[in-house]
Amino acid sequence: MHFLEIIYHGKNDQYHYIPVTVYQVKNDTVFAQKYIDEDMTTSIQMPMSQLAQPYIIYTTFYLGTDTIGRDILSKLLIGTRN
Repeated sequence: MHFLEIIYHGKNDQYHYIPVTVYQVKNDTVFAQKYIDEDMTTSIQMPMSQLAQPYIIYTTFYLGTDTIGRDILSKLLIGTRN
């Protein structure tokens, strides 16, 4: 993809992000509380072998997130490019 096309249209992310409130790693399994909505979570567990990269990524959202965990700043930037 050409550089200007990437700037205008964006590109697909190589990761699948799951918003979690708390997690714990036991043996080779990750146990987490998946964020659904304010004051609502669900328990999930995933073997480390299913993870593309066995890393937990911490992200800072400067304008916060909406109720389902999407970044507000990126939504504003996408909305202003038209």
